[in-house]
Amino acid sequence: VDVSFSVPSQPVRVTWTASGADSVYIAIDNQDGPFVTGLPLSGSYDLPDPCPGPFSHTYYVVAVKGAQKAVKSKTLTG
Repeated sequence: VDVSFSVPSQPVRVTWTASGADSVYIAIDNQDGPFVTGLPLSGSYDLPDPCPGPFSHTYYVVAVKGAQKAVKSKTLTG
């Protein structure tokens, strides 16, 4: 899985390519708790703005193939 995050833009844009996967989802702070599902194998998604004030969030892009998962993450603080 190839993933890039454009920061510190607001909102955060995630771009990915996941060849050979069955499905892709994005999760925030919990890689096993999908925030948005049904994403294409290649694409981009604008994540919501972080909460005002100090924050720390980990964003995950998870490619699923059968029972296997390929995970890439990025933690953003501000």
